[in-house]
Amino acid sequence: MTRQYILSQVGNFQEIQVKKGASEIQDFFDNLDKISASLARTYKYDKKDTEQIASYVISSNPRIIELSFLSTKGKELIKVDTRGVVDKEDLSYEIFSMPFTTAVSGKPSVSKVYYLDGMGPHINLFSPIVDLDNKVVGVIKMQINLNQLREELADVKFGGGYIYVIDKEGSLIAHPSREFVLSRPNLYSRNVISSSLKGEPSKLYSGRYTNERGVDTISKSIKIPDHGWVVVFEQPSKEVFSFLVIMRNLFIATLAGSLVFLLLISFFLSENLTRPIRRLQENVQQFEVGGKRVDFVIKSGDEIESLSHSFTILIDRLVSRERLLRRQSVRLKNANMGLKELDHFKDEFIAIASHELKTPLAVMKTNIWMLAYLSKGFNKKQKKYVKDIEYGVKRMSRVVSNLLDISRIEQNRFILSIEKHNLTSIIDSVVTDLKKLAEKKGLKMIFEKPNKNIIVCTDKDRIVEVLTNYISNSIKYTEKGGIKVALEKVGGNVRVNVADTGPGIAPKDKRKIFTRFGRAGEGLRRSAVGASTGLGLYISKRIIEEMGGKVGFNSKSKVGSVFWFEIPIKTKCVGSTSAKGKVSKDQQVSPGLKKDIKNR
Repeated sequence: MTRQYILSQVGNFQEIQVKKGASEIQDFFDNLDKISASLARTYKYDKKDTEQIASYVISSNPRIIELSFLSTKGKELIKVDTRGVVDKEDLSYEIFSMPFTTAVSGKPSVSKVYYLDGMGPHINLFSPIVDLDNKVVGVIKMQINLNQLREELADVKFGGGYIYVIDKEGSLIAHPSREFVLSRPNLYSRNVISSSLKGEPSKLYSGRYTNERGVDTISKSIKIPDHGWVVVFEQPSKEVFSFLVIMRNLFIATLAGSLVFLLLISFFLSENLTRPIRRLQENVQQFEVGGKRVDFVIKSGDEIESLSHSFTILIDRLVSRERLLRRQSVRLKNANMGLKELDHFKDEFIAIASHELKTPLAVMKTNIWMLAYLSKGFNKKQKKYVKDIEYGVKRMSRVVSNLLDISRIEQNRFILSIEKHNLTSIIDSVVTDLKKLAEKKGLKMIFEKPNKNIIVCTDKDRIVEVLTNYISNSIKYTEKGGIKVALEKVGGNVRVNVADTGPGIAPKDKRKIFTRFGRAGEGLRRSAVGASTGLGLYISKRIIEEMGGKVGFNSKSKVGSVFWFEIPIKTKCVGSTSAKGKVSKDQQVSPGLKKDIKNR
């Protein structure tokens, strides 16, 4: 049982690592797709700056070693490599390969993995360029050096284990050993790899084999959808079974100690049980020999019964203490499991936050650079748009920082920037920003403004974050109808309602809402859950609670949902205090932190 338990735990750790590797590769392709889309927009609207922007893309992305802009006939129109822009007389035609033909038909495509002498594996990524009439007018070809992928996967480790990647034909394309990659081995014969290549995408497979260094290994694998590549996490078996040896030695030591302890206890109990009888026997013998009455410490009848009674009391006490020890043991075990679960949530959260948010931020920063470069002929209004985008990126960076510091929320060290704001104006601004997103889906969005503006003391950025999360979710899950945002007073609080005409939430999934990593995986909203991390509503709930408010929702099948939050109406903002108790002008300590400071 112990062996099976340890192996299952090691398997769980390996599963986490192989999924991290698959996520890194998916991010690798997503980032390339977004760069292609940005280049396509640049080529479509401003061809004269395409060469310079393409050169910047290559210089800032070491994985891209060549960029070509092709006509639908395969003619190279613009070509840029690591040395710069290629002269027009050196341009040629692209071979009509299957990936190129697929891109001409309007779908992005990736070539098979091929090797360049001394440079390792490469792929070509083909992306269509479409005009305003959605007609393909050209193709972007990017030559990608997969050696960069090997470096990005090097950080995914557990003990002596590591990640490597196989293409859909079984050839090695990424491995910690660059020399092994350059030898171009085909590893299809490894059972874990052949099972993944034949099996379903995103399904985990386990295997055991001897690797190229003659080391017996235990591994996990998963096939990446769309590309057919297989990610494998390999770990030496002796490292896995070392846990078993440690547990076996610990068990033997515990057993030996228990036996010695039991012998000592048995001797002690035996001595205490026989002493009264021996004393009784001695007294009886003295009385028989001496012929005179002695003072019996233990008399023949009553003293034996008293001894039995005392022994019974002793046993009862021992049993009571044993039960107490068992209860304490269960509590310690539960507390330990809780700490492990919290640690697991922390690691998983950081992984999700870093993988899900770093790519969009990088793309946004690239686009801002391009806008800044092209802003020479912009008017004041257009320059303001660039500044607004820059502000949005900075605000998103703050949100990422807050997400990565979610442990501060759990430790009551969450700090709010409390100032006096017009809540009506804040909501109107958020609704205006998201209205175009709703209209793209054919949805109507309205904000029922109150007769008077409502002024509250709150953190504006946090309220914007909560509102954006509520409204974005409603747009995401609503296919027909629309979204209505309303503001009303409820006692001493102000309530914000976000109602939609979506499919609602299944009863069995309602308990997951507002929980950490909670997602309605099998409910009525199943179709749109795939890309969600399950943290948005949880963070929103904690933000509102730190403001002294509360959150909730109402949902019925096929009717829609109403998500709401309430915050107190306060027009006087109290003095602010930082986490260390120093006065500051722009920070307000949360209620949980005030209690923590007071206890100290």
